[in-house]
Amino acid sequence: MQQKKTQNPSSIQTTNGQDKKNKKKKAAIIQAKGSEGKPLQPIQSKQGKLPVIQAKQRPIQRSNAAKNNTPIQAKFDDSKLNTTDKQAFTDKIDSVKQKNAYFEVIHDRLSTSGFTYYLQMGGIKSRGGFIPGKQGGGTIAFYSTAALNDDYAFMEEFFHAYQSEHYGYENMLKKPGAQNIPGASNKEFEARFFKALISILDETGAGELPGQEGLMKFIYGLLDDGPDFSLVMNKTSFTPEQKAEYLQLVENFRKYWETLNKKDGKNNVYDDPKTNEGPEATFDIIRKVLEKKK
Repeated sequence: MQQKKTQNPSSIQTTNGQDKKNKKKKAAIIQAKGSEGKPLQPIQSKQGKLPVIQAKQRPIQRSNAAKNNTPIQAKFDDSKLNTTDKQAFTDKIDSVKQKNAYFEVIHDRLSTSGFTYYLQMGGIKSRGGFIPGKQGGGTIAFYSTAALNDDYAFMEEFFHAYQSEHYGYENMLKKPGAQNIPGASNKEFEARFFKALISILDETGAGELPGQEGLMKFIYGLLDDGPDFSLVMNKTSFTPEQKAEYLQLVENFRKYWETLNKKDGKNNVYDDPKTNEGPEATFDIIRKVLEKKK
């Protein structure tokens, strides 16, 4: 979730197997709640073992960063965290990096960034959020240490920081005098697309939140029926038809939040104007994971 900064306004070519329609499907129902705190909806998944693209497993070693009261990485500043929260962040980052290759790519990019990313505990109303910095970088914040429990919700906020790197931090901020951020709804929806896609590839299942209806069906349509059930990443882009369908999902998401925000009297970036952007940051991460596997 990209947070508005109050003090500073600111081709996947798919293969359609002829026997697809003959395959049995099973329901993958996630009982957890999404980042907005609403129950996930059941979706239909394909039968068969999905691939797990992981970083090489190795024993998890606790970083000495918290013990030495120094930032976790040169580009991650945890100096404002207390000892308990600092260790919670350190342990979570180490844990997710060990078992998820996608997060490892995200973390590596942010760790070598020319910008600084601050880690924050508390000070926000939602479970997690990314607050872009007006000079680049930004703050990755969570409501409490309990909010770190969900790996995919945790990765989502770091993914927003990756978007800032990929698309340019200027595109995460309001222009002077502007009422909204063009493309902000694209970035918010892409975070949902990324989270749902990698949860399927990690075999953890996935679900849809209100406003995301049709997302899972779209993602399964991007997966081929080859022996490894992998994404066809030979062009790492959408066909024109896939792009149009993706952007329609973005617009459906934006309209849902526009209606909800009016009803609740809220102002967030979820209903900001849609552009033709996305999901290039997601493709960039997946391509780097696949390159590491070669």
